[in-house]
Amino acid sequence: MNGVLVLDKPAGLTSHDVVGRVRRWLGIRRIGHTGTLDPDATGVLVLCVGKATRIAEYLSGEDKEYIGVLALGAATDTDDSSGEVIERMPSPSADPEALRRAAAALTGEILQRPPAFSAVRVGGKRAYELARAGRPADLPARKVQVYRFDVGMPTPRGELLEVPFHVACSKGTYVRSLCRDLGVKVGIPAHMASLRRVRQGPFTVEQALPWSEAQRGGEEGRLAEAVRPMLWALRTWPRFTLLAGEADRLRQGREIMADPARLSPGSSPPGLLVAAYQDQLVAVCRRNGERIFPLKVLLT
Repeated sequence: MNGVLVLDKPAGLTSHDVVGRVRRWLGIRRIGHTGTLDPDATGVLVLCVGKATRIAEYLSGEDKEYIGVLALGAATDTDDSSGEVIERMPSPSADPEALRRAAAALTGEILQRPPAFSAVRVGGKRAYELARAGRPADLPARKVQVYRFDVGMPTPRGELLEVPFHVACSKGTYVRSLCRDLGVKVGIPAHMASLRRVRQGPFTVEQALPWSEAQRGGEEGRLAEAVRPMLWALRTWPRFTLLAGEADRLRQGREIMADPARLSPGSSPPGLLVAAYQDQLVAVCRRNGERIFPLKVLLT
């Protein structure tokens, strides 16, 4: 079994928990996800099954889109609601226009400092391991791309102000950090209260299998029906339609000539395309001028 499974992850499970359950339900060990969601976050989680793990690197690099709520009035050591409060400002007030200006200042290519509790590696250890041991690392800021950071009207909830938001961003962006940094810009301690991933690349939450259906399908032995082909996973890429002999050459690791008439346009990392024969993904390839070279052969 080879393909992708797009799930709507519920709150309360780690991404690793989801992978473990799907491995058990499908009876396949070779399964991995393409982008971690925090335990409290929900939404799109793309799993690669079987040989599809070889295309995981391309799927994990896709842009992502989120909706959620940030809370003004308290900062936490994890920058989300799971952490310990380290600063308070009870019953704050915030000008909606000031919030919008702060969000706009955090849009575009920015330097962002990851949360202390994150999976960033520091000297061979994860940052969250050091933070849990009472030795939080001073993580350097790094460049990320935020395409969209929209904020709505703040609403009082207890001693906090809750602000809905919508973010579209590049791989490696921490939405928790965006919420924290927006608070810094308006002078109010803040953290991320909730998060839902609604898109990862071409995979949307509308396409995702609800967790309740995944559980039922897994327990009844029907979950394999929801696994989509690898070619579907890379459907937005340029696609070269192969002749039989060309498919054989790529399987043998040999180059072929590019016929523009059989190349469908698409969007992919520079120079890459998918080569398909009879609607099956044969290989991920690189085009160099008039020649196509196989990078990863997936149909043998």
